[in-house]
Amino acid sequence: MPAPKRERETGREGIEKRAAQDLAARQQQANAPQRLWWLALDIGVRSDPRALFEWLDQVGAKECGESVAAFKLDSDEASLAKRLSGLVSDGIRLYLIGRHDGAGGQFGRLSGGRKRPPWEGFATDKGDIEDEED
Repeated sequence: MPAPKRERETGREGIEKRAAQDLAARQQQANAPQRLWWLALDIGVRSDPRALFEWLDQVGAKECGESVAAFKLDSDEASLAKRLSGLVSDGIRLYLIGRHDGAGGQFGRLSGGRKRPPWEGFATDKGDIEDEED
């Protein structure tokens, strides 16, 4: 009489089956479509960015200009925002930008408030510009 299925899966067959399932799950995860994300950082003088930098290094983020990182990750915006928010201390402002299924960008401030932009006040008043087409 054959042994019940549970007993057979605890032996060598069970170990091989679980190993095959684990391998299939890892391959599926590796082949999952990854989205491209950009993270703009504004790190304050008294802040501690080490946890954020460690995470960026772990995901293989690339430098894309001053205080901007780009990385590919299979994550939705809400999960990624929650993860990033847990990595930052006070004094770090984060802006996450990502494409959503090729349908344009998603923009969102994750932490920190807005401050006065450095370009404020540089624009000339259009009323002062004279037209030279006479």
